[in-house]
Amino acid sequence: YAVQALSTLNEPKQEDILSWFSVYYSNTLSAYIAQAHPRIKQVIDQWKAAGENAETLLSNLEKNEELKTILLEETPWVADAEMETQRLTALQQLFDANRQVDLRRRFAEALGKLQRGDGSFGWFEGMSGNAWLTGRVARLLLRSGAGVKTDSLLTQYVDVKKMMVYLMGKAHEEIITDKESLREHKIHAYGGSYWLDYLYLASLSDVTWFDASVRKDLGYMQSRILDCVEQREADGKRRMAGDSDRLSLTETAQAVIVLRYMGKADAAAGLVRSLREHLVDGAEGLHLEYPSNGFVGSDRKIAVHTLLMEALSAPGNADEKEQEGLCRWLLSQKRLQAWGTTTSSMDAV
Repeated sequence: YAVQALSTLNEPKQEDILSWFSVYYSNTLSAYIAQAHPRIKQVIDQWKAAGENAETLLSNLEKNEELKTILLEETPWVADAEMETQRLTALQQLFDANRQVDLRRRFAEALGKLQRGDGSFGWFEGMSGNAWLTGRVARLLLRSGAGVKTDSLLTQYVDVKKMMVYLMGKAHEEIITDKESLREHKIHAYGGSYWLDYLYLASLSDVTWFDASVRKDLGYMQSRILDCVEQREADGKRRMAGDSDRLSLTETAQAVIVLRYMGKADAAAGLVRSLREHLVDGAEGLHLEYPSNGFVGSDRKIAVHTLLMEALSAPGNADEKEQEGLCRWLLSQKRLQAWGTTTSSMDAV
């Protein structure tokens, strides 16, 4: 169902790092669909061999109710295309294995040129790297699947481990500042929730990337998150403006994922119950009440919603009806907003 935006991510719109990443992301998922639903590819191959047009292809697919369901759920953008040529191009590209490999190679080469020697990334080739952008790239890259860690084509050009070592080095500098502030001024320099992003990335990483020093830093950050959770449970309040020692609903969703990574299943379960209390079942589907759609990508409703879906989809704890409601809301936003930006589309996918 979420792959309806892939057709907008097939070619980089610019030479910046996020545009190139969108190509990798869309083609990785396209390859998955081709493997997961080979019957659709069989119909397409038969249609191509017969030399028929796009309208006939869609008609043949829709005659089979099961294939029609898969088509609409996995690639609704195909059925929504206004022009026959758009439908044809979208379906052909989805199952063009040679094109997928070529685009992945182009992406890997381009991304490799954007990575600096210290592991960080810059927006464009020649620009210096920074922690914020590197963290954003790491989040998208690691969320795209475990295959990133063993993708020989990608790792030929991109040093994923060095990227994470760079970020953990930045975290170490901030931990030193935090401890000094506590020692000298009796107050932390950073609120507990500040460390969530670092811990979330660590939960998606290969543990062998981190040495003893990094693992010690992760332990410090984990203790600060647990302080936040205990504070939240003690007073039953969500975070107020300017108060970074309580968790907002967005941070609560991310904390659920982090706590599971830490092995704190009971604490995670408590936060899950709290998240479910704030779900609204509206005409468009199941969602949180979103007061605004902030400018920063991670603050957008789509990013928040997909993080919520990730938090509520843990094996053994997922509610199928609940997930269907959350997916329905996500798809409704595609119809209303077209998911807006490349970042939102990747979060939704």
